[in-house]
Amino acid sequence: MPVLTERNHLINLTSDSAAVRDAWMKFEGGNLTTETGKIRPGGMADAVPLAGLDDYEDIVLTREYDPIRDQTIRRALVRNAKDGAAARVVVQDLDSKKNAIGTPDSFSGVIKAVGYPQRDSESVTGQTWTVTVGSVTQ
Repeated sequence: MPVLTERNHLINLTSDSAAVRDAWMKFEGGNLTTETGKIRPGGMADAVPLAGLDDYEDIVLTREYDPIRDQTIRRALVRNAKDGAAARVVVQDLDSKKNAIGTPDSFSGVIKAVGYPQRDSESVTGQTWTVTVGSVTQ
């Protein structure tokens, strides 16, 4: 059985009218929580669990900013965020040879936020930018 490291994955984003090329380097969020309850029939019987509503956290995608590749994409995603456009995030686990393992996880939602690339003239690290997908379902 392969043991995956955090870097063995392929993350892709698609959104209405925004041709998002290349993969993302970081995926955060998307965790599921549910509200559960219980009732006691007749007030005294053993508790019966009730299924609750499920709720997924927003997903935040991050990648390095390449102005040639990303400037037009970022502007299209900003327009999509203003319009509440649909988004789909697909995460595929990979082995050490970059072969797909199992079935990818797929999340749907809307473009909620688009981060501006960080700019710091004193920094030696690369610029990154983010996209947040909200109203997530799976």
